[in-house]
Amino acid sequence: MIGVEADVNGNSTFKGSVIGANDTISLATGDRADVSGTIRGRAGLVMSNALIYVTGGAAWADLKQTGVAFSNFGASGGPNANSSGTSWGGVIGAGVEFAMSPNWTVGAEFLHTLYEDHDAALINVNGASACGIAANCAIRNQLTTDVARVRFNYKWGQ
Repeated sequence: MIGVEADVNGNSTFKGSVIGANDTISLATGDRADVSGTIRGRAGLVMSNALIYVTGGAAWADLKQTGVAFSNFGASGGPNANSSGTSWGGVIGAGVEFAMSPNWTVGAEFLHTLYEDHDAALINVNGASACGIAANCAIRNQLTTDVARVRFNYKWGQ
């Protein structure tokens, strides 16, 4: 069996981090992708009423990246970083699906996604670079996600 599958997902906030810049200032960073999706090829082996498959293709996410500097004593107001845009990447995975009737299937799937690097420039409150004359002063991350899902499908027209 071969085929093509696409999905769109609603997500929640991803894990944030605190980076220690020096003895007095740290940086709290976070990522958020409210919407993401994939378009994938799917190839598998059908055995009786079961399908075992592998899948892979392209992925995208509407990524928002933030960073807020704060003193190690709790006060904020230092440099910050904000960036947003669509990040592209690749997705691979595997799954199994069982036919319960001619129209209904139940399945489980695991997907691993790796998105391109994403930068958010560090700026001061006045809009100037937080690193003076240094070029490429930014928070850089590469988002990866792992998704495990159980799903029920209904096939129209069977």
